This record gives sequence, C-alpha cells and structure tokens, in this order.
Amino acid sequence: MNKIEKGPACWKAFGQAAALWAVVAVAGSLLLPGGSMTLPEEPEKMVWTVLRVCAVLPLGEELIFRGGVQRLLRPLGPGVALAGQAVLFAAAHGSAEAKIYAFAMGLVFGWAVEHTGRLWPGMGLHCLNNCIVLAGCLAERGLG
Repeated sequence: MNKIEKGPACWKAFGQAAALWAVVAVAGSLLLPGGSMTLPEEPEKMVWTVLRVCAVLPLGEELIFRGGVQRLLRPLGPGVALAGQAVLFAAAHGSAEAKIYAFAMGLVFGWAVEHTGRLWPGMGLHCLNNCIVLAGCLAERGLG
C-alpha cells in the first residue's frame, strides 16, 4: 500500500487528486460526446433529483466502491484494488461514454483514498463532479 499521508501532506495529496480530477473532467468533456440525463419536468421533483445526484449517489458510491470494494481488494495489491474498484464503478454506469468517464474518475477517487487513507477527498470530488455534470444537463435543457 502507498504511504498514507497525514496533516499537511494529506491536503497536498487531496490537491493532487483535485488536479487529476480536473484534467479527467476537462478531457472527458472534450473527448466524449455529451451524455443525457433524464431530468424531471416538475420543479418540486427537481429538488430531489439535485439532492440525489449531487449528494446521495456520490456519497453512497464512495462508501461502496472506495470504502468497500477497494479495501476488500487491497490484499491483492494496491494496483489491483485501484483498478478493480474502478472497473466495477464503471460497470455501474450507463452508456459506453459514461463507463469510460466513470472508470477514469474511479481511478482518480481511488488514488485519493490510497494516498490519504480517507474517503472524504473522493466524496468531495465526486459530489462536485456530479453537480457540474447536472448543471451542464440543466444548461443544455435551458434551465442553467
């Protein structure tokens, strides 16, 4: 396992993970065609959609894939654990484009866990990522 950073070094690892996330997010937006997300028409349902997409799903997925799967696979080696959880994370997403993007993000979020020993960096980046994707979908629909 990689050295787990503490204190200021943990924040440095988080910053590196955030930089990796930004690179993957920009590359994904440039290289992969825009995906579609089914959004409700009713404003009252939109509140629940935002809550689900921006908080509930990313937090749950981080607990399952990085907190559970990655840690369960760690005895096979950190590389296997990192790749394995990313593959399963990608499989849980929709289109081929979404799977490619999710695989890359799974690697970034998993890298953050390996280097910080904590789930919160991936949780924060995952929530941010989903909020930006949702905002893009709303903007395409003319609500942004």
